[in-house]
Amino acid sequence: MPGFYRHIEFANNADITHFLPYVWQGKRIGWIRKTNLDFLSAHSEAFNIQSDQVILAPKIDTYEGRSNVLRDALSDLYDKGQLGGWWDELYPLVQAYGHEPIAELERGGCPYLGMRSWGVHMTGYVSKPDGLYLWVAKRSMSKRNDPGMLDNMVAGGQPLGLSIKDNMQKECEEEAGIPLSLSQHLKPVGSITYCYEHKHGLKPDQIFNFDLELPEDFIPQAMDGEVDSFTLMPVHEVMELISQTDDMKYNCNLVFIDFFIRHGYLHADNEPEYSDICLGLQQ
Repeated sequence: MPGFYRHIEFANNADITHFLPYVWQGKRIGWIRKTNLDFLSAHSEAFNIQSDQVILAPKIDTYEGRSNVLRDALSDLYDKGQLGGWWDELYPLVQAYGHEPIAELERGGCPYLGMRSWGVHMTGYVSKPDGLYLWVAKRSMSKRNDPGMLDNMVAGGQPLGLSIKDNMQKECEEEAGIPLSLSQHLKPVGSITYCYEHKHGLKPDQIFNFDLELPEDFIPQAMDGEVDSFTLMPVHEVMELISQTDDMKYNCNLVFIDFFIRHGYLHADNEPEYSDICLGLQQ
């Protein structure tokens, strides 16, 4: 059925009974799919498999050592076709954002280990006399994930070594040609979370959201090949598109829905599933 809440349900399709906790020093840091345990058994340095959990590198007591065994294991798993891709981009392995990293690992290994990763998404909008307009990106057909689908104006994963805002500004320049003179006005507006299960593992992820009001005469340019084109659309047309179609990448739907709520376009008096939507954006 059409509507907004179905996108919340789709992004939170995970069945945790399919997984075992991945733990370090008694704290869960991820989720390992039970059907993948046989592949992990060849890498006992990184994965101590028990009946009710998998323990990260219990015999290794350094950040570098844990990072090394994860690198070797994930490289082998990638060669065996177990990972969804290899980005040559390092992500921190942490229990919660801002905590001291336990290790670093290749981005492509995050879903396989069911660890939370973070991203930054920006909704770019233009104020006109007849209302708000939103910039909608179309993903390049060469993208590894969800080619050709619609997207937020700018988005990217959160790697090691960059602050959230610095990363958002970097993505603005790389993906849409937004100069620092404009991106310095980025407004952090909170975050959304979801837990999405797919063939390569689990994504219990968090997105840090930003809004950026852009001048009418600014035209974004696809700079790095990740975006095919940008279209400026009235906010109500974007709402209709998301409500009635599945043309938008699944987690980008959530970012736009959050924008609609914060700007007063979606509320308890015009959306019967409003309460469930609000709760569902914070899993």
